[in-house]
Amino acid sequence: MSAISSENVLDFLSLSTNKNNTDKKDSKYEKLLSRVKALDNMLTVKKQRQAILNLIDEMLPSEHLLKERISQYDNVAQLFRTEKPACILLYGVEEDYGYSLLYLAMKFLECKSDFTIYAAYDLAKISRSDANVINSVIVCSGIKQIKTYYSHQASANFLTKLSVKHRFEWIIINHQDRFNDVDNVKMLESLSLVQPGIALLKINDFSIDTDFEDYLLNSPMVKQLYAAKFKNSKYSGRWNILYEGEDSSENPKLYRCVDFLD
Repeated sequence: MSAISSENVLDFLSLSTNKNNTDKKDSKYEKLLSRVKALDNMLTVKKQRQAILNLIDEMLPSEHLLKERISQYDNVAQLFRTEKPACILLYGVEEDYGYSLLYLAMKFLECKSDFTIYAAYDLAKISRSDANVINSVIVCSGIKQIKTYYSHQASANFLTKLSVKHRFEWIIINHQDRFNDVDNVKMLESLSLVQPGIALLKINDFSIDTDFEDYLLNSPMVKQLYAAKFKNSKYSGRWNILYEGEDSSENPKLYRCVDFLD
């Protein structure tokens, strides 16, 4: 099976590592990679990729939600067939060990091959060594449309440089919690990654919290009040960005940036 070339991986030397997470779960990640490398080389590409997904799924705390997660990803794939975005940012690969990244890439390939998913890690949530292992697992899939990147707690420089070279059509946010999800949107807004026409989706959220949608769809005045509600937020966001939510009962919902207010 062909592997992802080295040009698909960013030079990580300039990015800082979260030392507090350095030794967490190394053995579990390494065990996953070892099992992936032990897969039968005679498997077809499709079967090998599915086998990798199965191995990752065994690690997930939300394994019991597999059907719900797959339903979400299939809905995203259906939106992909309609919108056909060519440049996608997936933020928060570490939240599910790369499962959603691989699954979505496989589904997107059923529609077309001329797309790229720029997959970003948050090193506030995972160590560099663990992210290295996940990268190696992703490489084993041979999906060349995936380009993996590290992020870190102070990720402004990283995302700003990325946005200079790439105009994203979709941003997919992997759910962390109600506070970080909103904070991540505010970060993307503050760094000007959100532009008119771009679509936002949040995956793997099965809670009843509405903060994410409330922030996106409320009036500029209400959005400014979120600075007080989320007191620990590092980003102020941009209150003058207007979004529209897709009129659909499907999960996840697509939100589109439609305009900037003066």
